[in-house]
Amino acid sequence: MLTPEMCESVCTGNNALDLWVQLGNVGAVPLTAGADVDVYGTTMGVETLQTTVPFAEVLDPGEFAAGFIIPIDTTDLDQIRLVAKPKELECKVDGDNELILLPPFCSVPG
Repeated sequence: MLTPEMCESVCTGNNALDLWVQLGNVGAVPLTAGADVDVYGTTMGVETLQTTVPFAEVLDPGEFAAGFIIPIDTTDLDQIRLVAKPKELECKVDGDNELILLPPFCSVPG
């Protein structure tokens, strides 16, 4: 899982972030069953699942999907963690399927 540079993510208001995410298949076989992207927020050391975003596209080996936006409420968050979970039985979630973001979650233009 990849995310474009933070400058491409947009703060849409107080504590509102539109995070651009891009999924890719770096494995040796096609990803045909899709994936879920789980978004976790950590506040005061407690991690909570914020949302799950389904991804249904087929990705061939070496292929990356078009970027898409995940809206995130950043109120009181100390960290955001995204985990891409392939729905293929033979796939496993490893460090390449995870992305951790720390504040500031987006920069102020200017």
